[in-house]
Amino acid sequence: MLAENLAASAVESGRLASIDDLDRAIVTLAARINAASHDLLVLIRRFDERGGWLRWGFDNCSDWLHWRCDLSISAAREKVRVAHALKTLPAISVAFAKGELSYSKVRALTRVADGRNEDALLDFALHTTAARVEERCRELRCGTEASTGDALRAHARRALSLRRDPAHGTVTFTVELPLETAELIEKALDRATEATVSSDPEFAEESWGAQRADALVAMATDYLNGDRRTSAGTSDNYQVVVHLDQHTLSGGKGRSGLPIESVRRIACDSERVVLVEDEEGEPLSVGRKTRIVPAAIKRALWARDGGCRFPGCGRRRFVDAQHPALVGWWRDEPVELAVALRPTPPAGSRGRLPHRERLP
Repeated sequence: MLAENLAASAVESGRLASIDDLDRAIVTLAARINAASHDLLVLIRRFDERGGWLRWGFDNCSDWLHWRCDLSISAAREKVRVAHALKTLPAISVAFAKGELSYSKVRALTRVADGRNEDALLDFALHTTAARVEERCRELRCGTEASTGDALRAHARRALSLRRDPAHGTVTFTVELPLETAELIEKALDRATEATVSSDPEFAEESWGAQRADALVAMATDYLNGDRRTSAGTSDNYQVVVHLDQHTLSGGKGRSGLPIESVRRIACDSERVVLVEDEEGEPLSVGRKTRIVPAAIKRALWARDGGCRFPGCGRRRFVDAQHPALVGWWRDEPVELAVALRPTPPAGSRGRLPHRERLP
């Protein structure tokens, strides 16, 4: 009660006797807000279960909440989702009601928690930050086959647009890419930035954003001047560290730094170094690096297939040699691979990921 009285006094007077008093008052008030947020979600769930939004002529509870409580539509949808998810997570719900968990943590936990992992996730969330809870839950979701839909949606949403501003003489580019593709662009920008700064030290005083803009222009200039590499697999396009549980690639459940479908797509035609770690993160062994289809095999494939062999596709442009046909390399088993020409992402996919079905 003393801390609550101090919090009330702080709100009224705007000051406290000491920093320690202020600290306790803020923490206490935050816990009360967490508990009130739990109560709000319980009310929202009951309101939705009884179809209360029908009285105002809405199609669903999210739209009613968006209008009635002045929330953004995305925030309203999340609150309705979390409200219903808490009904099946009693331990997390109790901790939330006590103010021990913030709404940010609960929102992340309800995306992956179930009866099997609820207690472990709750224990983890009670002793770490909201950011780490978000990261752990994202990894758990990426480590399941359910993340395939996330990868497909992210790939389908890729876009680039530009807006000209003649009054200021500038053009603004807006790009949206999947995480794994954005890593490729970021790596290229880093290399181009380093080369530009090292060759022109007088530009070292430029801001970081200006240096990145110059690097982008340098990349475009080199491409137009003919300094380009069009053969996939001839260089280390990706050198990305992805942490994941090995058995998730073969259909099991675990943690992954990227959606499992994205990891498979990257590993399909790229060099790979497998670093095996123990539970404490200590390296145990490092595996083989590459299984890239050589240029001679690519020429033979083109002579044999003349385009993509997937039934109903038949594309003859933007195709490359892929090898997930029988058993993917991610399973780390010595297998005989059926190699064929497949569409390459992103230029030849036209909004879809490369075919992953087995060849006939």
